[in-house]
Amino acid sequence: MMRCAEMKKYIKSYCRVRKIEKRKFLNNHYDDTLEQLMEIMDALVQDVEKKQALNGHEKVKYLVFHRLLSSGYTGSHEISMAMSSDALYLDEKMSCVYWKPEIFYCGLENDMKQVRQILSKKYLRIEEYELLRIEQCLLSYDWELLCEFLSWAAARLIERMKASSLELEDEIQVLCGCYMDRLNVVYQEK
Repeated sequence: MMRCAEMKKYIKSYCRVRKIEKRKFLNNHYDDTLEQLMEIMDALVQDVEKKQALNGHEKVKYLVFHRLLSSGYTGSHEISMAMSSDALYLDEKMSCVYWKPEIFYCGLENDMKQVRQILSKKYLRIEEYELLRIEQCLLSYDWELLCEFLSWAAARLIERMKASSLELEDEIQVLCGCYMDRLNVVYQEK
């Protein structure tokens, strides 16, 4: 474990540069990514509208983006996008769809090749579990960028919700975080 922490420190400057470059790349592809997200949003809106029509589902208060930690291990890189009433942590009160934001995770294989090259300058033997830990670290940085993107896109997403026939609370919050963990407010509409 100490060696993994050491390795993370050793590639810190690479990670900093990678994050800056990736942010620029994402800014250049903002509209395409937003369009893809809006398609996913429309599917979620339709699902919630049906539930509200059928059984008087409660008003929507939260738009939630969950990081699924297992997706980093499986390589699926899916996140869940959900709408919920104020009963946020009750799964039966939440409608959910899955989104694979490929643009955020593209280039990960190439990044790992570069990380291996950097690490091989200092470490003669690198274990697979150490590389997996480094990859999880890179995925965490990508998640941070995704949350930034969502904070920029939140107003447009809420506009789409308001343009539908959804029953909404007066205040809507957009939240990001790991599933069943502490969620961070990235946007609040009053």
